[in-house]
Amino acid sequence: MLTEYRPLSANEGRDDVTALHLLRPDQGDDDGKQKLISGTANGDLQLVSLPDPEDEYDQDVRITYFATQGLAVRSSDLLSREGQTDLLAANLGDSKIVLYEIASEKPKICPSSQLEIQPGIRADGHASPNHRAWTTTFLSSSSLAVGAGPSEEPINIHSITEAGLSPEGSRKLGLRSDLNTVDETKKPYSSVYSIVPLPASNGSAGDGTVFLSGAYDGIIRLHDLRSDREVEQIYVDIADDSAIYSILPQGRERVVAGTSRHNLLKVFDLRLGAKCYSHLDAANQSSAKEAPMDPSSDYNIFLRPNSSQAGFTSRGNGWSRNRSIESSIYNLTSSSPHSPYIYAGVENAVMSIAFTEILDAHPDPVFFDAWTADDEKNGKVATRTFEGQDVVELAMYDQGAIMKLCVQRSPWETWRACQPKIGNRVSALIDERWKGANEFGP
Repeated sequence: MLTEYRPLSANEGRDDVTALHLLRPDQGDDDGKQKLISGTANGDLQLVSLPDPEDEYDQDVRITYFATQGLAVRSSDLLSREGQTDLLAANLGDSKIVLYEIASEKPKICPSSQLEIQPGIRADGHASPNHRAWTTTFLSSSSLAVGAGPSEEPINIHSITEAGLSPEGSRKLGLRSDLNTVDETKKPYSSVYSIVPLPASNGSAGDGTVFLSGAYDGIIRLHDLRSDREVEQIYVDIADDSAIYSILPQGRERVVAGTSRHNLLKVFDLRLGAKCYSHLDAANQSSAKEAPMDPSSDYNIFLRPNSSQAGFTSRGNGWSRNRSIESSIYNLTSSSPHSPYIYAGVENAVMSIAFTEILDAHPDPVFFDAWTADDEKNGKVATRTFEGQDVVELAMYDQGAIMKLCVQRSPWETWRACQPKIGNRVSALIDERWKGANEFGP
C-alpha cells in the first residue's frame, strides 16, 4: 500500500527533501506506527509518525522536531545501536556536523554533540575557497566519516566517544594514489560527495575500516584505515568523469554508482581496479596465470526511458514529467547487499532496477517468479514478477575502448526474439533484452 505525505505549504527548491530515513519498528516506541526522519533544504529536520492507513479514525501526523538553528540539512545518516538510543548524524549548513539521540517522546530534540569542519590550508597558506561539508556517514558505532571539499584532504574521520564527537579528526585522508592509471597531472584537490563502508559480506572486517568514496573528479576510491596509504584501489571510467553522487555495494563483486549528469548509473566489478588488492589477510595466492579481465564487467546505464516512454513518471503534472528525463542520480539504496533490486532517486522519481535475466526459467525464488509472454497475455502475471507495461527500456554502453552502445528490447520482443533458443539457452555476458544500437527490430 502506498502512503503519501506532503507537508503544508511545501515549495520546490526551498523544501526539497535532502535527507530521508525509514525507522524499523524496533527503532521507535511501541505505538506500532510507521516513523520516518525527513530533512529539507530550508532547515526542517523532523521525526514524523504517520497515521495508520487502515484506521479511518487515525489521521494525526505526530512530529518531533530536531533543533537545526534554521540551517539547511545537507546530508544525514542513521545508526541503529542495540540496547542503546539510536543516533542521527546531520550536516547542517556548510560546516556544522551534529549528533542527535533519537527520542520520539520528546517534542524537540537538541544536538548531543556538534563540531565545525574547518577548511584545509592550501600550499599558498590560504584557506580553501568555497569549502563545505557534503556528506556524513557512520563507518561504525565509534567513528563518523565526513566528506568535504574542495580540499587536498577531503575525508575526515571523527571518533564517537561517550562524550560525543571528537572535534579533532582521528585521521584525514587525501585522494593521492600511486596507481599508474590515475592521471598524475591532476592535482588531488577535490570534493567527496559520497562515503559508504563495505559490509562484512564483501569480505571486510565489518567494522568500518574499509570504505568507498566518490568524488567530484568522477573516481571511486577504496580506503583502508588499517593502511598508511590514503588510497588502496581506484575505479575509473575513462569515457566519463561525471562527479560521483552516490555509491551502493552489491553482493561480493559489484558496486554501482550514481553520477551528476545524464541519469548515468555506473557498474564496476569490485574485484578489479587499477591494481589487484585484497583488504583481507588472505593466504598466498596461486601462481597460476589469472584470466584476463572481461571488458564487459564495467558498464554504464542511462536511467531514463527512450523517447516513446518519456512520460514514465505519469503521476503529477506535465512539468514534473519533463524535468525527470534529465537528472543526477542523487541516491541509491537496496534492502540488503544481496538483493537483486536497487532503487535510484532521480529528479521527481524513484526507479526500481532488478539485476536478473528476464527469460530465466528458474529465477531465484526468493525474489522472482518465472515470466513468460503467454502468462502476461492471458492475465496470469505472478505477484513477484512484473507487468510488461511497467518495464522501461534503457540504454547502456561498456567502459572498454570500443564503448559499444546497447538498447533494450521490450519484454515481449525479447521473448519473441529468443523463442528458438529458450529450450537450449546459452549463457551470455548480458541479459537477452540488450541489443546493439544498430540492430533493428526484435
